[in-house]
Amino acid sequence: MKTSHILFSKFFIGILFLFLSSTLVFSQTQETSINERSDAIGIIEELRKIHTPEGIEILEQVELGGVPQWVSIRGRNQDNPVLLFIPGGWGDPMIGLSWAFQTPWEDYFTVVQWDHRNAGKNAIIGTDREAFMKEFTLERLVSDAEELVSYLRERLGKDKVVAMGYSMGGTVGIHLAKQRPEWLHAYVGIGQVSHNLEQALYDRTLELALAAGNDKAVAELKPYASYTESERIAIDTVKWNTRKWANTFDGAWYGKGGWSLYLDLPSLAPEYTDENVIAWKEGLYLLNTENNTGRKDLRELGPNFQIPVLFFHGRYDLTPPVENARTYFEWIEAPHKRMVIFERSAHIPFLEEPGRFFAALLEHVLPLTEGVATYEVRR
Repeated sequence: MKTSHILFSKFFIGILFLFLSSTLVFSQTQETSINERSDAIGIIEELRKIHTPEGIEILEQVELGGVPQWVSIRGRNQDNPVLLFIPGGWGDPMIGLSWAFQTPWEDYFTVVQWDHRNAGKNAIIGTDREAFMKEFTLERLVSDAEELVSYLRERLGKDKVVAMGYSMGGTVGIHLAKQRPEWLHAYVGIGQVSHNLEQALYDRTLELALAAGNDKAVAELKPYASYTESERIAIDTVKWNTRKWANTFDGAWYGKGGWSLYLDLPSLAPEYTDENVIAWKEGLYLLNTENNTGRKDLRELGPNFQIPVLFFHGRYDLTPPVENARTYFEWIEAPHKRMVIFERSAHIPFLEEPGRFFAALLEHVLPLTEGVATYEVRR
């Protein structure tokens, strides 16, 4: 081999060694730097920081119904339309999860997340059930929502907002749309509940179990066949065993078989302390066991709406199944209606198909508002 070739080979090997060494050191440094929860949260917080002069980034307590409740207001231009997310669960507010899906929304909307009373950042570790449930009624939640919209209209200088009700939050959203249409551009229901939720959930889950030949699921579900809707709501073993199998058949998060990842998301929320994360989970449990708040047949409110109504629903959702939501959607009357189906989603399409969900917001919701604000040219 020529001397020049030998020298080149040694030079190349030396460069390769230096590259691999520096890469290893860099990766080790990076691995070490995010070992702590606080480090990971710091990265997420910096990534999501609103940097535009027209923007708004507020985390504050607002007194609603005499109780301070945490509210997040975020957007890159506060002249954009206001979108209020009404959480479900109960006990499942989104301030602690919004970091995982909301950032693109903030280019087009001023997004408001509300941790409702006794939940999320408002929850207190170790609160007993009686104290937790005090004044936790549908009427109280609807009144709180009204007060919040009134506050936002004044705080942000907007005549109208978009109300988006998620899951059980859809009961609050429908009541709000009925009672304060003059305050709303439109109502959007995600995983919209309406009537006979438990029966529809049970029927579809049993149907899937039979189709899959899952003898264990069928054996566990069959004894519940004769239960009434009210019994399915009141008896926790019936309710939660049905949901256990619904999760198995992709009825919660499509492709993931349950809620475990969802429940981990608040642990990386910049808005939540360690105590908030623990209390959030406690509140979610307390407000979902032996709690019939909001279990109302929304058809009792009548079919007529004065504002546009949109439903965003996952094809695989079982709480409620898509056909249950469609029945209610087709029954209601509104100046404009649209039902958007997400084909690879269950109950949380904004996390399961975030790109398609965002596109649906821009295509179907944004045109119903005053439109996205323009930026002033600064250079």
